[in-house]
Amino acid sequence: MKYPLKVDAVANDNIADLKTALHLEENKINRIELRIQLAETLYKKEPQEALCYAMEALHLSCKQNFQGGIGDSYNLIGIIHWHQGSFKAAEEVFKKSLKVRRKIKDTPGMAKTYNCLGAIYLAYGVYARSLDYFIKALKIREELDQKTELSDCCNNVGLLYEKLGDHDKSLEFHQRSLQIREELNNRSGIAYSYSNTGNIYKKKGEYGKALDYYFKSLEITKEIDDKYGMAHAYSLVGEIYSTLGDNKKALIYLNNALELQSKVGDKAGKAKSLNRIGEVCAREDKHEEAIKYYARSLSISKATNYLPLLESVYENLAQACYNIGHYKEAFEYQKKHGDTRAMLFNEEKINTITQIRSQYEYEKQTQEIERLNREQAILQEAKSELELFAGKVAHDLKEPMRMMSSFGTLLQQNYSDQLDINGQEYVGIIKNAGIHMQALLSDLLEFALSGNEHDGGKKTDLSDTMLLVRNSLRLRLEENQVELNIADNMPTVRASSANMEQVFQNLISNAIKFKKPDVAPVVNISFTEKEKHYIIAVQDNGIGIAPKYKDEIFQVFTRLHSKKDYEGTGIGLATCKKIIKTLNGKIWVESEPGEGATFYVKLMK
Repeated sequence: MKYPLKVDAVANDNIADLKTALHLEENKINRIELRIQLAETLYKKEPQEALCYAMEALHLSCKQNFQGGIGDSYNLIGIIHWHQGSFKAAEEVFKKSLKVRRKIKDTPGMAKTYNCLGAIYLAYGVYARSLDYFIKALKIREELDQKTELSDCCNNVGLLYEKLGDHDKSLEFHQRSLQIREELNNRSGIAYSYSNTGNIYKKKGEYGKALDYYFKSLEITKEIDDKYGMAHAYSLVGEIYSTLGDNKKALIYLNNALELQSKVGDKAGKAKSLNRIGEVCAREDKHEEAIKYYARSLSISKATNYLPLLESVYENLAQACYNIGHYKEAFEYQKKHGDTRAMLFNEEKINTITQIRSQYEYEKQTQEIERLNREQAILQEAKSELELFAGKVAHDLKEPMRMMSSFGTLLQQNYSDQLDINGQEYVGIIKNAGIHMQALLSDLLEFALSGNEHDGGKKTDLSDTMLLVRNSLRLRLEENQVELNIADNMPTVRASSANMEQVFQNLISNAIKFKKPDVAPVVNISFTEKEKHYIIAVQDNGIGIAPKYKDEIFQVFTRLHSKKDYEGTGIGLATCKKIIKTLNGKIWVESEPGEGATFYVKLMK
């Protein structure tokens, strides 16, 4: 077993204190959570006791209809089954846990169960399904910025690459996992990374390097008294020495593993150690002693239906019985070996087909990712060129427009007495058109560049943004006697400060522009919180908008009123929509003519 599972147990929990707290606690929900915490603390050292606490927590959670407790209990029961080698039972309860956690939208809990199911299908050899679950867990961990759990996800992807035979890629992910764990000083996790890295070198035939990593793992597991981890490390070291033919050292480490595996209830590990010890005894011609170990391994392997190990044990028993002249028993064991091999062949045949399909899907997914990356690079280059073009066009056109406006003013000032009424009117038209064109080009450039600041990972406190916006619009607010009311403790959203400032400055300016005659503008900014996003409302008491125009107003150059009545270029709201769209958000309006308007902006947390 390669430690693909991880439980967020508190390492320093004192079991006696937890039991005392459980005895004294009266709150029913707290009593459930204490049982879950006890099970998390005990599941490696005392799996049967841990299972009792987890089952009690499940029973009480169902009785109280405590859905969070039900999901946690199922997941923990699955982990206990997993560590005892009962994979099928683990898979069934993991699925029950996932169903509950999806129902209550427990995102961190879903990530835990995704990880567990990925580990189960990794053990089965169904790699495509395993990868799917691991990726789901990885995305959630990255979104929640959970470093410890992210290291576990990297570890699991490393195990998957190992199964796919890509040892270099596997080492890359194990090293990434190890780096995160070292930064967090996660001693238990570091030990697991060492163990898994050693496994890669063992498969590559570099036994010296494998032993170095196994001993590093053993040293840490001893230090933190992780008996399950110690047993695993002892077993791996014993296997290497057995492979190298050093029977004396092999027996020392395998017996140490066996002792600890018996204490922690690791059935699968215990069966493997018994079989390996038997093989060492057989190499020393101690065939009767070997048969005793094989028989004990056989009993456990049959109980867990662990076919690969059963095949090996039957073959070893047949050879050992033959060596001491027990030919009848040898024949019976050889026959059972053949039957098991046939069963295993059929299962392996199914798994091979599944693995081929999984490998195809894996390669297909990799090719799709590469294709999308190429397309993204092309789009980014085209986007940069378009921005450069838009900026250059706007900049180059602004200069002749400025000259038209300036010389129109000079013509009006210096030669107005030489022009008749029509001539003066024409000069005024030229001058005003130049001024309007300058404003239009400025707004067009702003639209072209809007939303281009990279927001990935950035977060902005909208309370700070509103202070900046209020300051930028200070003169307009004072001139128009605007009452601007902003809710206290505005939320923090996933966006850059510059983009948010531009959006809300445009919305407030819009509210001022379309005010009712002789009515002081009132603008109220509030928000509501949802599970994954916020909705910010910008409400005004202006002239309002007819419902039939609610989508049209967000298009470039759209104007519902004449330039004579209301100034502007018709680009401001289009700019807002473009920015919000790049943030995977949404903007819309609700309004009636004469009743004011409320603009809603949906932004991710």
